[in-house]
Amino acid sequence: MFAICMPSKSEELLDELVSIQCELFSDLGLSYRLLDMPSEELGAPAYKKYDVETWLPATKHWAEVSVNLLHGFESFFNVISELGSI
Repeated sequence: MFAICMPSKSEELLDELVSIQCELFSDLGLSYRLLDMPSEELGAPAYKKYDVETWLPATKHWAEVSVNLLHGFESFFNVISELGSI
């Protein structure tokens, strides 16, 4: 999932996106876990990051879906780069 918002609303929107992802996993009956990632795990533009992981019984591994909060110029550059590659 991806969203653009005013910086003052970013924490609120991040919480909403995480909630939506967790709800999707739950509604699908999938086991999942939510990890609040430490700062040393964040990429350069990331301000805050959650990993939502789901258990894949066939591989016996957790699969990761990240939720990042990006701030400033770096976040704008990442969005433009991603849109350009679509």
